[in-house]
Amino acid sequence: MKNEELKKEVPKPQLNHDQLEEKLDRLWNEIEKLKVNLPTISINISDECQGCGS
Repeated sequence: MKNEELKKEVPKPQLNHDQLEEKLDRLWNEIEKLKVNLPTISINISDECQGCGS
């Protein structure tokens, strides 16, 4: 089989609008969680590194 024939036979999966919205919502939720965690992560790093210069 040639590549062109394969492309014709395998349709790309189409996401409907609702599925896309759901995926976006999940992504935004993950991003918000990361934003909330970032300040605590940077504080932890700076606390650990205070003794490096001495």
